[in-house]
Amino acid sequence: MVENTHRFGSLSLRGEWYAAARAIADGAAIADGAAIADGAAIADGAAIADGAAIADGAAIALRPLTSGEISRLEADGNRALRWSDVLVVVDFLPDFVIGNLFVGPCILGRFQPDTAGRPAEERSDTQLPSGVYHCTLDHAIIESGAALHRCPLLSGYRIAGSASVADSTLVFSGEGSFADGLSVPAGNECGGRSVAIHAGMTLEEARRAAEQPDGAEQPASRVHATIGFVGPYSQISACTRISNTFVGEYTRLVGAQLIDESTLLSTRDEVTEVCSGAIVRSSILQPGVSVTDCAIVDRSLMLEHSHAERHAKVTGSIIGPNSSIAEGEVTSSFVGPFVGFHHQALLIAAFWPEGKGNIGYGANVGSNHTSRLPDQELRPGEGMFFGLGCNIKYPANFHAAPYSIVATGVSTLPQRLSMPFSLLVEPETRPEGIPGGLCLLRPAWVLSDNLYMVWRSRMKYRERDRARRNAIPDVVFSEEVVAMMAAAANALERAMGHRDFYTPNEIPEIGKNFLTESDRAKGVQTYRFFVQFVGLAGLFASVPPNTSRQDRLRYCEAVDYVAALVRASREKDDERGGRIIDDYGRTHVRAEFDPVVQDAAAWAAAEIARAGNV
Repeated sequence: MVENTHRFGSLSLRGEWYAAARAIADGAAIADGAAIADGAAIADGAAIADGAAIADGAAIALRPLTSGEISRLEADGNRALRWSDVLVVVDFLPDFVIGNLFVGPCILGRFQPDTAGRPAEERSDTQLPSGVYHCTLDHAIIESGAALHRCPLLSGYRIAGSASVADSTLVFSGEGSFADGLSVPAGNECGGRSVAIHAGMTLEEARRAAEQPDGAEQPASRVHATIGFVGPYSQISACTRISNTFVGEYTRLVGAQLIDESTLLSTRDEVTEVCSGAIVRSSILQPGVSVTDCAIVDRSLMLEHSHAERHAKVTGSIIGPNSSIAEGEVTSSFVGPFVGFHHQALLIAAFWPEGKGNIGYGANVGSNHTSRLPDQELRPGEGMFFGLGCNIKYPANFHAAPYSIVATGVSTLPQRLSMPFSLLVEPETRPEGIPGGLCLLRPAWVLSDNLYMVWRSRMKYRERDRARRNAIPDVVFSEEVVAMMAAAANALERAMGHRDFYTPNEIPEIGKNFLTESDRAKGVQTYRFFVQFVGLAGLFASVPPNTSRQDRLRYCEAVDYVAALVRASREKDDERGGRIIDDYGRTHVRAEFDPVVQDAAAWAAAEIARAGNV
């Protein structure tokens, strides 16, 4: 027996990639090219020893088939071009290898009548028994406990124990990197913000890379694979073609049309899915990602718990945690966390690392092509809302206008806008002297008239965050945002005069828009109130015992006013809806019962009690 023992030879899998990806999925640290997986270090890209199959740190001995096993396999409908090319583990059983064609070198583990090697508590009625049934195999490694059923071709792949593959074609040819090190033009279709993506990349790391000029040194691919891999407990069924792809443990692939040159990472409780006609090409999907319902993801990085569904198209982009793209198109964009994109719309060449915004139906965001080159770009602000059918002309910089709204049907000119929490609308009438194309700007309108939106956003960030590898703050009034409000108030105050309206000539910070004197004055007042409120909130974070009665009273009044603004902005819907829809009150939750309004009221009551109930 000893002299007939063989090892993996040319079928060995380069170990550094498997270890690195496994470590990422397990949340282990990866530093300086050394991957830590299951307590063992694989440093500097060291490969699994040439010709050795490694499982749990030990080499697995292999042997040729005996003449009796060959006879049994042939009796069960198996055929091979050369049975000498088929190696098996020492305790191989032929009972569960039925109806297969072996057209090249293959290695088979031990198969038993269980459910894909899973522990009893992890099995379900939909899982398949382990073994190899009615498949065509070439240059394949099928580990003990795996399940293969009716695969037209499985070539150049290693299938881990407890994985199941059914009715699917898996092919690895040549050499691949699983999209590791791929350059993604996120933020500018012509480059300039390209990011070399890798499996463990965080949102902040991607942002830093995008903010460097092209040509700055970024990590090259450390992956040079010569065989594909399907990890333990993965389930693959009815997939038309999977090629040159690393499939991590617990991944679920059902009915995918194509998965090519990609990395799919998953964990037991953060299952990554590619299902229902979806296509993934040259991309990396981190744990918890789903690509479903004929969505297409091409040359992109989907960070943890992001989604593409319902015919979405994501090309050359980075999609942040908890963001969802459906039906529309995202091209050459860096999309941060919590971006909602649920309808047919366009987002192109946008650098939006803060995310937390929304793209409405029919929004054209935007026009990056000058007719000379598609090299223009957009810098949205955190939490921006692009309304139905709006048109955003490039270049545009709204970074200093976080949580602003571009209303339905608005077309904006190329501009730099520095007014947070603002509303951009088409004017009902255009005053004499206002150039065509300028929109009406209402600074701080979201705070004064739509604070419900801000409060609801804050609740969403807190309640819907699934990210484990990226810290996503649920704070709206960050230090940066407060500084932007203060700067906007100063800019509006400097322009105070005896005018009915103002243009960019008087206030450059308003971009290519105009505003009325009443909106200017209201904006200053609102910005000043919220800057002071945030300062008081910081002061009362721990309620110092020596806080004056006057400061306590100011804080309580401010808290009560903020909660009232949240409710008032929601009550406007009740009032308007009741005038238009006869049974509106019966079919809609009234403001006083709205969860967001109630949350704001409960917060206010708690804060007032904590501050001393003066």
